[in-house]
Amino acid sequence: MTQLHVLLPAYNEEAALNTLIPEFHALGLDLRVIVVNDGSSDRTSAVAHEHGAHVIEHPTNKGLGGAIRTLLDHVITTIPRGDILITMDGDGTMPPALVPHMVDRIHQGADLVIASRFVGGKEIGVPLIRKIFSRGARALFTVFTPVRGVTDYTCGYRVMRAELVHDLAAMNPGYFEGQGFTAGTEMLLNFSLIRPDLRVDEIPLELRYDLKAGESKMNVSRTVRQYIDLISRAHRARRQVHPA
Repeated sequence: MTQLHVLLPAYNEEAALNTLIPEFHALGLDLRVIVVNDGSSDRTSAVAHEHGAHVIEHPTNKGLGGAIRTLLDHVITTIPRGDILITMDGDGTMPPALVPHMVDRIHQGADLVIASRFVGGKEIGVPLIRKIFSRGARALFTVFTPVRGVTDYTCGYRVMRAELVHDLAAMNPGYFEGQGFTAGTEMLLNFSLIRPDLRVDEIPLELRYDLKAGESKMNVSRTVRQYIDLISRAHRARRQVHPA
């Protein structure tokens, strides 16, 4: 029977996880919650354990890219290809209530489903600089490295077939090169390279940044530079795979 696995990177997210994990369990689905405690200095690990999550510990902070890589390593060593993965930020800004609808899209034939701000979604409490950043990234990826069906390249709220991660690991054991906030986007681009017929669906996301318990961990200027580097690398890789 297909099982759902929630993959949560978490750095000092005790307050968010105290609400987020029970919301997942309240969905009434057959799911496991897996948390990477990325060197937190608060009770992130304890709270995740208290709510029945499987916790993987990073003794020191490795950043979002490192936490995602650890989660993907866990997938390929313990989770069958036929299962379904759910990824999202661990900060409480994204509603678990969308999961049943996203899983339905997988059962209807999608390989990957993205909760998108740009297909009828909303952003509440998002700082202007973050809005400019996400829209700028969307425009650049759409022009230089488009993926059919995708409008939101930077949102980490996704539901996907576990086989995508298994296949990516076989082709690229490191999954992606980036270490920071570009990791999820680069992984999406790599999925589209290894599977040209990738079917991506999107559903509307109401991003509740006003519910964020702590400060953002994103350094915007550094992340912009990382995304520009990613676009350059991804564009070259795509030309190698699909030369003009």
